[in-house]
Amino acid sequence: MRQVGKLHSALDEEILDRLFTMFDLTGDDRIDPLPLLIGISPLALIGDDKEKLIFAMEVCDVNGTGLLRVMEVFKIFQSINNTVSYLGDPVLSMSEVEQLTSDVFGDDPIIHYYERIDDLANHPLYQKFVCGMGSCRFRL
Repeated sequence: MRQVGKLHSALDEEILDRLFTMFDLTGDDRIDPLPLLIGISPLALIGDDKEKLIFAMEVCDVNGTGLLRVMEVFKIFQSINNTVSYLGDPVLSMSEVEQLTSDVFGDDPIIHYYERIDDLANHPLYQKFVCGMGSCRFRL
């Protein structure tokens, strides 16, 4: 039984190492930790899809204001989408991520994400993503 634990640990380490490499945009073994943390945040929480989305937004909301800019929300979806795609699951295209963000924000430059969480979680593109019905797929 002890070897199984080591096996999972080695697999987890390999996956995290590969994700680190994906987020290392310059190849200098340095990353902005926030996109990586946001990308793996749904994996760190046992809960429904809405709770995981809230958690990802709270990770991004480093000052705890409850407010996020449109670009921050886009980066949240982009980071999660990239992480999931790197693990081989079907994901949204970047144009779909842009459309999701645009639909939820409208003309608002900043949103109080707790007030918009239902709009996000119930959006057809978000549902397409969480149901594994994305049109893009990448492999490790």
